[in-house]
This record gives sequence, C-alpha cells and structure tokens, in this order.
Amino acid sequence: MSSHRAIAAVDVTEANARGRIVDLAGIVLYEFNRPFRFDGVDPATARLDGVLDLVDHLIEQAPAVHAPITGIGIALPGITDEGYVTKASELEWRDVPIADILRERTGLPVIAENDANASVYGEYLHGAARGEQSAIALVLGTGIGAGIASEGRIHRGFRSAAGEVGYLLTSTASFTRYFTDHGDAENAIANELAPWVDRTRPHVDRRIGPAFRRMMAEVETGDADAARARDDFFDHIALVCAAISVVLAPSVIVLAGAFAQYSDLSVEQLSRRLVGRIPSPPRLAASSLRFDAAITGIGELAIARARESTYLV
Repeated sequence: MSSHRAIAAVDVTEANARGRIVDLAGIVLYEFNRPFRFDGVDPATARLDGVLDLVDHLIEQAPAVHAPITGIGIALPGITDEGYVTKASELEWRDVPIADILRERTGLPVIAENDANASVYGEYLHGAARGEQSAIALVLGTGIGAGIASEGRIHRGFRSAAGEVGYLLTSTASFTRYFTDHGDAENAIANELAPWVDRTRPHVDRRIGPAFRRMMAEVETGDADAARARDDFFDHIALVCAAISVVLAPSVIVLAGAFAQYSDLSVEQLSRRLVGRIPSPPRLAASSLRFDAAITGIGELAIARARESTYLV
C-alpha cells in the first residue's frame, strides 16, 4: 500500500463516470466505475448525481489505500472553462459550475477539463504523442472533438473553446443553416452513421463512437452499404484532419476514443486521403492509452496542481 498523498481522477461520459485514486507518482491505487441511473430522473440531474456519488465513494476509499486525497481532477465532454461546463450536449449540461460544486462538497481543490484536452495531455506524457513537439488528439466518442498540446501545454483558446472541430463548416451550403448543440461537421458524420444507431433501448444511443463500431462490424461481413458509409465517414474525418493540420501544423494526430478498435485501418484510410493534398501531413497514430487517455491526462493535471500547492505551502 502507498503511504503517499493522492488525487482523485474522474472521467465522465454520457453513460457513466469512472474514477481512480492515483498517488503523486502516478501509480493507480484504486479504480471504480459508476453507471448513471436514469430511471425516473432528469438525465442531466442523474449524471450530476452520479458524479457526486462517485467522488464520495473515492474519498471514502482513500483511507483503505493509505493515501489521503489532496485534490480532484475531472474530465468532461464539452466546453469546460475555469471550472464551469459552459456547454456539454452529451451531458445535457449548460453553465454547470462543476468545480465549485465538488469543492464545496469535499473541501478539496478541483481542476475541471475538457476530455479531449485531458486525452491529448495523457498521450503527450505517456502515450502515442510522447516526445513530440506538438500533438492533437482526435477523439471519437459521443461526438467528435480535438485536444491540442504544444510544448508541454494544452492550448485551450478563447473561453476554452479550442478543438471544437465538430463545428467546422463543410461547404458554402452551411451558411443557409444555424448550428447550436451540434456543429456542421459533426452532423455530417452522424448522418453517415445514422443507420447504425442503437434504437433498441428506451434511451436511444446516438453516440457516434458506438455507431461507428457497429458500422465497421458490418463492413467486415461484406455489407456494401456499410462499406460506402465507411468511405464517406472517413472522407469527413479527413476533412477535419486537413483543416486542423493546415492551421496548427501538429507533428502528430492521435486517433483516440472509438477509433481504437479499428486503429490501423483508420490510420491507413486517413493517411491516403491527406498525402498530396496538404503541406507536411502530420504523422497519424493510434492512441496507445486507448480508453485510459482522458483519465490518465486529468490525473496528471491534478497531480501537477497538487505538487504546485505543496511547494507553495
């Protein structure tokens, strides 16, 4: 057992919250997954209640691993700025002061971060972008987003909205519409995957990532419609990669989230679409942390904050 201090790292998705107790050397001491319970409860409230229950559970477990928790890091889908989730369509949250809520509940310092930013930070320190000068993590999950890291720092942009690549415009026809919860590029990608959305549950699973995996499974059976949809899907993803590459010129784009199961194929599909079309195409790489990327990254950010606080005392 560790006798050192620790942090709590939390990764929130549309369906569950996953938590870890991690000591300040980065060693995982405990892990727990909390599926959200939606029966008879407003979904946004159910997710917040689930996050709070998970954090309570982690703090209760800390004495058993002999590592007092000194801070909390939480990674969330959506725009997260200065501790506020300003917009997270996946969670149905708007202007939720998640850091303040957790700080008031626990008395601990809290860092809240967009999950794509947390993912690129994890890959930058421990994964497929390690040793690179600049990197982007392109995350396929409930929607699509990008985390940007350069020279050891996350680039968040104005109001922490950098990396919202789902809002890239796809053509001049985009100017005839307005986009609120989902952007033009994300809508186009979701439309390609619509036949593979799971509608068998009471709560329709509209996440892009699971639909992508179901589509690819049918491609493997020889389904012609799925193969055509695959080609259109990767066309749209390549346009996203091209746009962020010519503006930011990253040395590597890490394909994360639902790309993991088909990582080699995804790298091949996107590489051949970019070569000869943009200057200096980045290296494309599969995430080596896979579904641990966001929780690893937010853990490292919380550890860095905890160490800074120690030095200031």
